[in-house]
Amino acid sequence: MNKFKIVDAVMWMSSFYAVSYLMSKFSDLNATKYSFIYILVYIGIYYIFKFRGQCKKVLIENKILLSISVLLSLTIVTGIYFDSGLPFESMASMDFINYLICVIGLMPLCKCLFAGIFQYMYKYSSVESGREIKKGNDVAIFFAVFVIIFGCWMLVWLAYYPGLWNYDPYQVSQFLNKDYNKHHPLIHTILLGFCYSTGLQKNDCNSGVMLYDFIQMSIMCGIFAYTYVYIHRHISSKIFRGIALAFYAIFPVNSILAISSTKDVLFSGLVLLCMVLFVQVMELHMRWKKILLSVVLMVSCVIMMLFRNNAIYAFYIFIIFACVISVYRKNIFALKKVLMFSICCVALFQISDAVLTKTLDAKEGSIREMFSVPSQQFGRIYNLIYESGEDTHAVEIINSYYNMERSQYNPYLADSMKGTLNIGNNENVMNYIKDAIVLFCKYPLISLDAFLYVTEGNWYINDISNSNIYGHGLENRQGYLLTDIKGGYNIIHKSKLPGVELFLEKSFSDNGYQHWPVLSILFSPALYFWVLVICTVVFIKAGRWELLMGAGFLWGLYLTILLGPCALIRYSYPLVTCSPFILCMANLSIKKTHNNICARSFM
Repeated sequence: MNKFKIVDAVMWMSSFYAVSYLMSKFSDLNATKYSFIYILVYIGIYYIFKFRGQCKKVLIENKILLSISVLLSLTIVTGIYFDSGLPFESMASMDFINYLICVIGLMPLCKCLFAGIFQYMYKYSSVESGREIKKGNDVAIFFAVFVIIFGCWMLVWLAYYPGLWNYDPYQVSQFLNKDYNKHHPLIHTILLGFCYSTGLQKNDCNSGVMLYDFIQMSIMCGIFAYTYVYIHRHISSKIFRGIALAFYAIFPVNSILAISSTKDVLFSGLVLLCMVLFVQVMELHMRWKKILLSVVLMVSCVIMMLFRNNAIYAFYIFIIFACVISVYRKNIFALKKVLMFSICCVALFQISDAVLTKTLDAKEGSIREMFSVPSQQFGRIYNLIYESGEDTHAVEIINSYYNMERSQYNPYLADSMKGTLNIGNNENVMNYIKDAIVLFCKYPLISLDAFLYVTEGNWYINDISNSNIYGHGLENRQGYLLTDIKGGYNIIHKSKLPGVELFLEKSFSDNGYQHWPVLSILFSPALYFWVLVICTVVFIKAGRWELLMGAGFLWGLYLTILLGPCALIRYSYPLVTCSPFILCMANLSIKKTHNNICARSFM
């Protein structure tokens, strides 16, 4: 028998076992009721019948396809096991063997999924390459799209009139009392406080909320419209354009966050704007236009970093990423330009941040915000060893940093543990890090489980824990998205469209979206991580190193998200806003190489 046929037989038999085992053992989980596994099975069957003969070589020999298939299979099986209360620390030998078999068994289905996605992208790009793009009036398109998006968002705003005062509104107290703290970005505190105080001076706090919402909606609509103009200029497909427009205008995550008081919204919009400007700078050939747009990009990058504390760390990762690519490509000139641009951005950011800090006499934020992951590690270890009394030394170490009488370990949220962390000077910080490493070496599986639980929503596509971080229900208006109005600010909520509000509340406070077939996947934060993975693969295979540099910043952001206190869609929102654009760039990358490389060799 042919060697490949034996391999195929074994792989598909393990797939049958894996699906059967997962469906039977974990039948009560959301993951197997409305499962991504079903999609994998359907695609696998479809792929076998339609594509198997012509793409056999691709499925067996392609290393990149295999790598991302292993990664997807790992995340699916790990997520299902963790949701069922079987983390690595609790797995018996037979459980772990079945875990490995399931990972191996889902790999062929995952390969079918990715192979199908890439083949569709190549087929779509081949059709695109034969179409002529009809040029339109960019200004007219911009304003038309702006009006469409703003109009759709206005319906949601009217439903939640006068807007949502739901995330960290105590920033306003800093502004009113002139007692600033850098726990939240100062530039956002000033904007939020200015808008609220404007309404407060008129004895109408609702008008302050409205002012903030209209400023935020206008900025976000402008950025989305600008992005759409770029897509319209480069993509001829009306379907792709229509989906991109619908995504920005109708997708509830965009409209609800646009009227929310969180800093993540404007930050995410600025990330998208910087991505578009970066690509446009790379495309320009006229020197003076390139210089002018580079200045605009630099200013946008500085403002972006001022709007999110973790952005500067992502930017440092981008610099490293870009330098590695430049060295790998042996392009010293590009390396010099990247370093010069990056140094200017960082210098301007540091100057701007220092001026704001000095002017406002702002205090530094708590250093404990950096330690979400070790806080979860300490909390989980304490929970599992305290009652047994086997390791009193580890208990003493943990008690020396945390008030465990007040702390309550939550696998999906680090705030409770982190809130009682007490480390003062640099010496204590170094001791804390050393102790975290010591406990990791002593309890590696427990530490790994703690990290995987708190980040699960960022990599497991069928995760629902991210929608229950703060509880859920129509009463408290907290679920997948917060839609509450915080008390104490004299803001009076009165819906102008109660029917729309009730629908949105049932969908996102009561998490009804989870019962929507297929569409529910769009609300998974992990989906946008996988979009980034797919587009990164395309950039690598197409040799689009400049786009890979841009994607490097998104990867830097993703790494900082993994170090955060929990997995929420608002933390992953930069990836959400950028997804249509990077998919557009992936399409253009394939289209440029389509005439020289066929789909099979390209993969």
